Amino acid sequence: MRIIELPRWKVIKKDVLFALLIWIYIFENITLYMTGSNRMDNLFQVACVSVMLVILLVRKCNGIPIRVDDITVLGFLLIFTATWQDIIRMDMSGLAMAVRLSLPIFMYIFIVNVWYYDSRISKSILYIPMAYGIYSSLQGIILFFAHFLGFYVRSYTKYIPKQDKTYTFFAYGLGGYESWGSILGHNLGRARAMFVEPTRFAAFLMIPLCLFWAYYKKYRKRGYLVCFGIVLLSFILTLSRAGYITLVGAIVVGAFAKMGRSKDSEDNSKATKKDIRKFLIMPIIALIAVEVLLHGMAELSQKYPDASFLSVGLVDEETGKARIFRSETFDFDYCIPKFVERPWGYGLSNVPHRKDYTHDLDTNLSSAMLLWPMAGGVPGLLVMVSLLLVMFFKYCLPVLKSDDPLENAIGLVFVAMAINSLNVGTWLDCDFLLIVAVMVALRRKTIE
Repeated sequence: MRIIELPRWKVIKKDVLFALLIWIYIFENITLYMTGSNRMDNLFQVACVSVMLVILLVRKCNGIPIRVDDITVLGFLLIFTATWQDIIRMDMSGLAMAVRLSLPIFMYIFIVNVWYYDSRISKSILYIPMAYGIYSSLQGIILFFAHFLGFYVRSYTKYIPKQDKTYTFFAYGLGGYESWGSILGHNLGRARAMFVEPTRFAAFLMIPLCLFWAYYKKYRKRGYLVCFGIVLLSFILTLSRAGYITLVGAIVVGAFAKMGRSKDSEDNSKATKKDIRKFLIMPIIALIAVEVLLHGMAELSQKYPDASFLSVGLVDEETGKARIFRSETFDFDYCIPKFVERPWGYGLSNVPHRKDYTHDLDTNLSSAMLLWPMAGGVPGLLVMVSLLLVMFFKYCLPVLKSDDPLENAIGLVFVAMAINSLNVGTWLDCDFLLIVAVMVALRRKTIE
């Protein structure tokens, strides 16, 4: 007997409403639309996730079980390895950070469960980022060429509490951009739209970029190709080297996954021993591809010295050589001795880079690769590696090997965002876990 029933929406389908709820939460998290206080920002995120959990509770009351999978368990375990010290010390800053990191996991649980028993995945979960990708891309393109050609566009500044930073925005809803050098006497600006920074914008654009190309390959409609071109141009205009690297890395991994596929469809639906051996050498090839890309940019910086985006943070001023790892993000000289000094971890309370050097740990941990080992020590490192291996070999590799271009696109986005988290991210970010949730669902169903 049904105890509680969700309303039977007449105008908008539940699938669309669920997708809107998910993406409202994600956009609030990754964009600068929310300009209220930190408290309002946190309350809004908690409210979105609470609505998701209430929906799951209603389903539970109607006899539909709430399922928890391996990604969920490993995600919470990863947070626990980085938080247990803060729990013992009752350090509220670490506990608050643990709660914020946990919210996307609850969103992941919601996504996996609401479409678990359906035979398909609602296209609305993909159409929303595709539509917003076109809108935000046009913002970036218009602003870039307006400044490149010398047209004046009225601007204003606004303080964003959740970033503790003042941003410049442009009139007519064009968002923002960041000036960065010049070329042939024309000013260059990095497309940013309403995102925190161009690199974050480029990371998001990987989603519509891959999806539009996949839809074009699958249906051969010119409209998808035009939209792909618009998003690709905006992606290029972010002038994000991290973005370019993620794209190159994703293409390399995707090509590797397709090589030597078996004619047996069952072999392509799982990771085989051959796949595991193949991907043991893949990081080496990916690093070579990235090295070639960076050195190419370094060479261009010699030809166009005013185009600072080609060299700043990339080329060592003393040696003139390109660096894969920026010292501002990957301070291994500091992190490795600190890791050896306390192999059980420092806790999330020590993660923020306060720059006053009064805490046990004080460095930039924006990279997921450094965040979890430094916060959780050896246990955090082991859980992190386990989580990535499960995500890639159990869920990502099968969709990369699929004959369906849409499934391939989801796998490529996962790889790109996983690589991007090596620069900025946690591997538990809401947009990243959404892609993981879609990959998990694709083991049992298709996108329709």
